[in-house]
Amino acid sequence: MKIVKPLALIMVLFLLSGCKVYYMGLRGRQLIPVSDTATVTRVYFDRYGDLYPGTAVPIDTNDLHIRLKSKDKKQASLKQYFLTHPASMKALREFYHASAGMNDPEAYQEVQGRLEEQAVKQVSDMVQAQQAGRLVYLVHGLNDTRVDPEYKEMRKIITDRHYAADKKPVYVEIHWDSMNARDTDGTKVIDIWKPALLNSRFISIAFRKLMTGVEQRVQVPEIVITHSLGAGLAFGALFNTVTKWKGFDLVWPEWDKEQLNALNLAPTPTGRIRIGVLAPAVPAEQTFQDFNERGPRRINAADNHIDKVVIGYNRQDYAVSKQFLHIKLAGVYGSTSLGCNCNVFNEQVIPSVLADLAHKGYTDPSSLIIQKEFKTPPRPNPPFYESGTTQHAWKFYMAQQEIQFFLDQLFQ
Repeated sequence: MKIVKPLALIMVLFLLSGCKVYYMGLRGRQLIPVSDTATVTRVYFDRYGDLYPGTAVPIDTNDLHIRLKSKDKKQASLKQYFLTHPASMKALREFYHASAGMNDPEAYQEVQGRLEEQAVKQVSDMVQAQQAGRLVYLVHGLNDTRVDPEYKEMRKIITDRHYAADKKPVYVEIHWDSMNARDTDGTKVIDIWKPALLNSRFISIAFRKLMTGVEQRVQVPEIVITHSLGAGLAFGALFNTVTKWKGFDLVWPEWDKEQLNALNLAPTPTGRIRIGVLAPAVPAEQTFQDFNERGPRRINAADNHIDKVVIGYNRQDYAVSKQFLHIKLAGVYGSTSLGCNCNVFNEQVIPSVLADLAHKGYTDPSSLIIQKEFKTPPRPNPPFYESGTTQHAWKFYMAQQEIQFFLDQLFQ
């Protein structure tokens, strides 16, 4: 189904917005201790998929914050920070033993390669040390500035479900630059939506490389659990999802598009994977249209290794339904129709996904795509144009009884 774009309503939403765009410096998160280093590791991605160095390498967080607010996108990156801070770059080179004779850009890229290898080894070693039966990736969504408690709560819920002891999971917490609207919601988040989408697309390929690197070292069933725009990041790691981006061809900078097209050639994971997406802020049909596009190749249904996609949708969630005066704009401006299972005409969209998968040769698509409706609490005092909408934050989904079914589908 073609995405509908009622321009007048979109313009109204833009007029109601007006906060500045803030990129998220993740050094502060790095300084928060990991509660269980034996079974939990963290990976920190900047907006272009670059990995943060260890905390022994100094970063001037105040200056980084200023640069991340820059309107010049090329300035708002970890790479640009190091290339314009000689003292920090010198420390980076020395700590990671960059090769002598390289200029700073070359040394930065060499260090990034070493950080990728280090992250892959850390995850793989954790799986082997714990003799884990599952590797679980947790991926947060848009504007999530307090994700550590949410990740901890998700791990606790999984533990409390008492899944088979011989399949004890280990966890990789993905931290990515999902933008910062300074704890606001509603239409004020519109300003960070477009750059967050772009960030998620870059980081999805970095996440893909992490997963494939781990698979080359250890073979263990994988589970990915996401919230909100984290679904876009995860789906983009598992398959190419190029169709859903075509509506943005006119707004992405050309140099971004060229780089992203090249990145899509990276091989996708090939191990047994289940993915669960809560309130996924992604389109439905446009996402799964590319389900068989795996890196540089196209697979057949018989070659598919994604065992289940469990979708927790919510028709009244304000963020994914994009309700405006009781009209759901989920199918416009970076469609989020999968998260509410509806389009602008309030029609369900998951049936269209199932029909498309059947056309692609999947004989029982309803066993591949598992859907569960969630109902989160009403929003307190929403703007009048969003009356009747419900909460979007990850914590509200984890508090619902439906989370038990959601996790059972992934872990049993």
